[in-house]
Amino acid sequence: MRIHALPILAIVFLMSAVTAAESSPRPAQDAKPEPKVWQIARFLSGTSSQVRDKLNGESERFMAKSRMMQKMIVELDKQIILEEKESVERAKKSEEYLKVQTELRKAEAQYSKVRETGTPYEKVELAGKVNTLKLMLARIEKMAPQGSPELKKLKQERGQRQDTVAKYELALKESLKWRAEIIDAMRNVFRIHGPVKVGSSGILGIVTPARVIDQQNILIIYRAHEPISIEDTKEGIATVNVLVKEVPFLVTGIDTKGIKPDTPVLLDKNFVLTDAKIVGDELVYIASRKKADVDDLFEAIVGLREIELHQDIDPPATLPTAATTQASKR
Repeated sequence: MRIHALPILAIVFLMSAVTAAESSPRPAQDAKPEPKVWQIARFLSGTSSQVRDKLNGESERFMAKSRMMQKMIVELDKQIILEEKESVERAKKSEEYLKVQTELRKAEAQYSKVRETGTPYEKVELAGKVNTLKLMLARIEKMAPQGSPELKKLKQERGQRQDTVAKYELALKESLKWRAEIIDAMRNVFRIHGPVKVGSSGILGIVTPARVIDQQNILIIYRAHEPISIEDTKEGIATVNVLVKEVPFLVTGIDTKGIKPDTPVLLDKNFVLTDAKIVGDELVYIASRKKADVDDLFEAIVGLREIELHQDIDPPATLPTAATTQASKR
């Protein structure tokens, strides 16, 4: 066994939280069940949906603002392209452009004549004049967008919008980081704690399958945490020293499709240790699915796909979630 320091939400004492994760009695058939009210931390309480809003709300708002601003930028890009084309068309109607264009037509007509009867000197001179006039027209067209006050205004607005997007993305990254830390601390609260025994229950959290047995069963080496002391508390999160013991679990009642050995997966569902068997020289616990209120809580808070797949956030937010296939009654 080894000692590790883990972040755990301070207000929820470890074992009382595990008790809270256990099933409440099933209501009568016609009765509408009251949503469970969670007291997770000073800053985090309410029903599952209310906890979800507090955890995900800020991130969702920043994502919505960023998407809205990016749509504005797309529209500005269209206006910029249109204004660039229109500025060139306006330049083609300018007095300077029309004058050069007239001179070019005259020079081209003269060049057509001297190309057959003119001297080499006349041919070179007129060819140079034609090329110079063409370059002058091209330069007027090229410089036209730079002289457009409307285009300058559009580009300035686009730059400001882009700066705002960058600020939103930075704030979103910080928000997602905070969210991931809180959910990680919540997992440490609601997981199955040591010392492991038949009857223990809780979520499994992030696990790495050692072997996929069949379509509904996997073998994992579970890291059971046994709290031994609390070091300090900052911003509602306590650093708890735990003894870590690796225990084999046969996890049953999950859909193993897509799960691979040695690849982390999220099992944010309630399990109960229903039995223990000697396999070889090891004691293997049977972890069976048992529906509980904590299922709804984690389903609500980690169901935001955009957050889970956000490229800047490390585990646990980016891990796949294992679906459960069946659950015993409460």
